[in-house]
Formats: sequence, structure tokens, C-alpha cells
Amino acid sequence: MTASSVRYWQRMAETGYAHITLLPQLGILDLDLTGEPDMSETQPGLVSALSRDVFFGMRIRTVLKNLGYEMKLCKTEEELVDATPGAIMALVDFNIPVDWDALDSILKGEVPVLAFGSHTNVDGFRAAKAAGVTRVVSNGEFSRRLPALLTQYRRNGGEMAEE
Repeated sequence: MTASSVRYWQRMAETGYAHITLLPQLGILDLDLTGEPDMSETQPGLVSALSRDVFFGMRIRTVLKNLGYEMKLCKTEEELVDATPGAIMALVDFNIPVDWDALDSILKGEVPVLAFGSHTNVDGFRAAKAAGVTRVVSNGEFSRRLPALLTQYRRNGGEMAEE
């Protein structure tokens, strides 16, 4: 097995599409293709999201729905603030300008906030981190790792998941 195929199957395992036991030093590979993410570790709930990009918002909604989550797509910071108290996570798309001050109550609350934007938007990354976002990732990482990020950072009954 080549190094690139090992990385591919590791990514598949991270997203829940495969269960893999890999011991390359012993030449052992045990692979179980599930075809769907493993929902046994996931506790569905509401995810609130701020995004003015309807198409990307629909892609996020589809992924979340397939994972058993509901999503409230918000077009303004005020809508996000109103939708977040019962959520297990809030998502903020900083591909568009974000009024981080308007999100202060969320950022200081118990709901984890995951922000994502273009990897070239250095100012956006800095602003999100300065605002106190739980985790900031690029669009690419967000798209590739959304199931794993949800599992890692979601709020479970008022407490964040352990890493």
C-alpha cells in the first residue's frame, strides 16, 4: 500500500466512511467500508449557521442532514444570535464581512463557534481568532472535515465534547 493510499483511507476513516485498522509496519490492513458515516458516536441536534452564500449554505445543510443534524441558516448576525441558544454548535462563514461584536453573546456563551473562510483571508482569520471563536478553519478543511469537527467541538448537554 502506497503512502498516498494510506492517507486516503485515513481521511475516509476521519469522516466516518470507513473503519480502518492500519499497522503498516506489520503489513496489516483491516478495512470495513460502511458507505455512510458512523452515527453511533453522533448526538444529533441543531446547528446554527451564518452564511449569506445560499449555495454553500445548502451544501452544509445537506452534509448536516446526512449526519442527522438540523440546521438553521441565518443571513444576519442577529438571526444567528437568536437561533444559537438551543444549538450544539454555531458556524460562521467569514467569506463575507462579519460583525464580530454583534456575536459577542454567542462567543462568550457555552455554544462552540466554528468559523471558516478563504485560506487567503488572513485578516478574516485574525478577526475570528481575536473575537474568541472556538476554532477557525479554511473553506477546504471545513468541507473535508465537517463531520469530524462536529464530533470534536459540539456541545453535549451543555458541555463541549472531549478532544
